[in-house]
Amino acid sequence: MNQIIEVKIIKRKVNYIATSSLFPTCKGIGKTKKEALAKLSKSISKNIASMVEATLESIFLSDNYTQVM
Repeated sequence: MNQIIEVKIIKRKVNYIATSSLFPTCKGIGKTKKEALAKLSKSISKNIASMVEATLESIFLSDNYTQVM
């Protein structure tokens, strides 16, 4: 899968902070760029999982059973 996700990395006093405008609530903070990117990746994964879980729950608990089929 080739999806382009723009990531911004800024250096603060001690840490790097990685963010993405596609996922404004997610960020990764680390002592290196690589660590910040790894933590951003985990944050994005958790965010997507949470959205999927909420969507599936609302579909399965709805009275519109055609959505479940």
